[in-house]
Amino acid sequence: MSKASLRKVMLSYRRELSKEEVVRNSQQIFTKIRPILEDKQSVMVYLSFQNEVDTFALLDWLWEQKKNVAVPVCDTKAFEIFPSVLNSSRELVHNKYGILEPDIICTPDFCYDAVVIPGIAFDLSGNRIGFGKGYYDKFLSTQKNNPLKIGLCHDFQLLSDIPSEPHDFCMDYIITERRTVRI
Repeated sequence: MSKASLRKVMLSYRRELSKEEVVRNSQQIFTKIRPILEDKQSVMVYLSFQNEVDTFALLDWLWEQKKNVAVPVCDTKAFEIFPSVLNSSRELVHNKYGILEPDIICTPDFCYDAVVIPGIAFDLSGNRIGFGKGYYDKFLSTQKNNPLKIGLCHDFQLLSDIPSEPHDFCMDYIITERRTVRI
């Protein structure tokens, strides 16, 4: 199946999740990711939307642990993301697409120990399918310190094999409510 076909099918499945399923799955995933991030000092975390694994409990925990936190902000013209420091969810506003992002963009002066990444589908080899614009691949290619790459998804989004291309970055971990896969 092509990336475009998989993207369409998986987004359809994800839209069908109830709010209760998203909350339950996200809580289970949150308990699995905490030990992986415990010794990390600087973490970039996506801001969840549209039935993605919810990251707001993770953000709260990172702030409680006094970690440096950044979130991605999209430049939709250049198809790039750039990080912005975030110290509280109170600093968030909805952009024109309804996606939360920082009210004031503040470029971090730290490197990332880990980047928590959303996806539409992942496979057991660490490959990922996103929305198809290459935002995260471009961003990760600029990271000199090779941060830990952690994909979060609902278990049905983790497949045995998906199409990949040479420029696609692989995850180091993929965490679902049922499994933690270390690549």
